[in-house]
Amino acid sequence: MAILLQFFVVIILTCRPSSASDAVDYMTCCICEYTMSYTHCVIDRSEPQYWHALAGDFQLTHGADFTKMQSPAAFLVDDEEIAYYTNDGREYKLHYAGAPLKIRHTDLTDEDALLKEQFMQVDLAFPKYIGGIMIQGGFYEEQLQGLFDYTESYVTDFVVSFSNDSMAHYFYRNSADNIISFKGGDRPEDREVVQFDDGIVARYIRVHPLGARNEKGEVLDRVNTRLTVITCSTELCVTPQINCLLSEWGAWSTCTCSSLGCLRVKERYIRRVQACGGQKCGALTLTESCTAPEPMWKTVVQYLGIALVVLVLALIIGFVIYKKTHKDRVEVILVKENDDEEFIPKRNFVHPRPNAPAQTASHFQTNRAPFGASGGGGTSKPSQPYPMHRPPVQPIGPVSN
Repeated sequence: MAILLQFFVVIILTCRPSSASDAVDYMTCCICEYTMSYTHCVIDRSEPQYWHALAGDFQLTHGADFTKMQSPAAFLVDDEEIAYYTNDGREYKLHYAGAPLKIRHTDLTDEDALLKEQFMQVDLAFPKYIGGIMIQGGFYEEQLQGLFDYTESYVTDFVVSFSNDSMAHYFYRNSADNIISFKGGDRPEDREVVQFDDGIVARYIRVHPLGARNEKGEVLDRVNTRLTVITCSTELCVTPQINCLLSEWGAWSTCTCSSLGCLRVKERYIRRVQACGGQKCGALTLTESCTAPEPMWKTVVQYLGIALVVLVLALIIGFVIYKKTHKDRVEVILVKENDDEEFIPKRNFVHPRPNAPAQTASHFQTNRAPFGASGGGGTSKPSQPYPMHRPPVQPIGPVSN
């Protein structure tokens, strides 16, 4: 029995990944499995909510269960999910990644409270040899109504505990019996691999975050974090291969232009990472050329130009119609020679008719008794024509005195 235990210790110490990429493929003396694979190759459990547990989680304040960001779960490294929900008749789309955890304890002052109140736990179904973990930040964003802005966060410091019965948990310590504090990434998207110098044999493993920051480096009291456990097994994969599962393509983005041309993009995300030699994930983005819509100011200018042309045409047509309807207009001028004479109408034909007879003074002659003449028996003077109005004669040359 002692020889067998010594053999497993050698396996755990030698089968240790040196980087995130090596963690998936190293098989020198054992098969190291990624819980990023969802199933650990020997237990086919594809629903992470059945083998993850949280303590001290938080919920976005909108009164919907989806804002707990746990159903569906997106707890594994590189996982992300989209949940649609309706509240007060409006539809919302929550895009998120990572387990939501509140950070109430930032040090090891109260170890017992930290063990019970602030953790993310993975259940491996039965005790396994654990060579390390991978940790990554997360995010959330409401994409239809702008209810929650895009917010990233990541764990900066954390400790690890483990258990075989989910009742008694023990912190991971060094040879001096001091709890080891591990560093997280420097950015939300970083995948930070932590290796255990001394192997852990356990069914349950917990990560207890002690600090968190956002993409701006600001300290937070809550975090979205994703976790992958790296385990070792001497057994070959006996369950069927698990292929990558991708979401449907999202909608096309708006057309954006640069000096290289105009493009639009649509995206999809990973719902399940491949495992046990399954089919790998394909492209997550798709790009195509597009034609950008005209700017609003150009549209306004075009419509104003059309309106101006219509107005000018209307004015021209109105002027032509006015001239057409007034070309035969006749002006009547009343001419009076002096105060003692009657008004004599004088017609001024703006447009005389062709072949019209010339008007002479005889047209205006009339017979009447002079002013002051008696009405009976007397002889009347011959009637005189009314004098025609003529302009005064201008002298031709100088007038001598």
